[in-house]
Amino acid sequence: MNVLPVCRSSLLLSLALSTWAAAQDASPAVTPFTLEVKRVPPGFSKKDNDDLKLELPRQLRIAKVTVPSTAALEDALVALKRQDCDRDDSCLQQLAQKAETLYALHASIDFTLEKNVVMVGRVVSDDGQLVRRPQTVSMPKGKASFSSVAKDAMTRLIAELELVKLPSARAVVVPPPVVATEPDPAAAAASPDAPTVTKPRVDPPPPAPPMVEASLGPTRMAAYITAGAGVVLIGTGLIVFLVAKPIEMDRSNVLLSDAAFVSDTQIKQRLGVGLMAAGLAAFVVGGVLFGASPSSQPNVAVVPMAGGAAVTLGGTFQ
Repeated sequence: MNVLPVCRSSLLLSLALSTWAAAQDASPAVTPFTLEVKRVPPGFSKKDNDDLKLELPRQLRIAKVTVPSTAALEDALVALKRQDCDRDDSCLQQLAQKAETLYALHASIDFTLEKNVVMVGRVVSDDGQLVRRPQTVSMPKGKASFSSVAKDAMTRLIAELELVKLPSARAVVVPPPVVATEPDPAAAAASPDAPTVTKPRVDPPPPAPPMVEASLGPTRMAAYITAGAGVVLIGTGLIVFLVAKPIEMDRSNVLLSDAAFVSDTQIKQRLGVGLMAAGLAAFVVGGVLFGASPSSQPNVAVVPMAGGAAVTLGGTFQ
């Protein structure tokens, strides 16, 4: 049996499923400004301060928000050269632009005279829009450590801001075609004294924007390819094994050609089992790679909208 067409079809199907899964994996990309730590209780060391600042990007990733890598975040903060993001939205706008993300976040933490831990945060998009107004979370410190209560307040603040509900791509609306009027020559010729009759003139629509292919990270692409190859190998091995059914015959009267057929059947069965085992191993390796892979790369999509079409652009970090 010729299994080449079956293998080709299975491979195309696995690649299509991988592409669809990558599209569903998009999440909003947010660049956090360095956590502003205001007043702290006695005994709160510099190491505790540094650890608390590192906790903000980690909490964002736990909340399924895409955050730039540590190196990319440091480069964006150095290039920003501003420290007024606590009060100026344009500062966060520039931070999002330099980090090439759609959004930027500013958060601050304070220890009040009433011994409450208070966190405040807001989010601005890279076009200057305040997409999440300032939200405040206040928690009593009690007998717990300041760091532990601050981390709990940070988790609640991220939930209050609903960052995961932010659009992962920006919709750019293509304007509808302009409808103008022009004189109707036929109506004017039929009745020269009649008022000028006009008819709508429809301008041709603007050319469609170029298609930009979304790219996946190397680790995630390797995961999809490996898992897809595993599915193909499992399917191919199963087909080979089922086609090569054993036959019953009298071994004392086996002809040479029949003996060769039996040997060929056994070889096919072993080949089928081997292909399925290799496919299962490849699928497991693909799953491991997928779990260890970072978030997806920038994405582009075309979305229909009333009166025209819309092109969505998005950017995330590895």
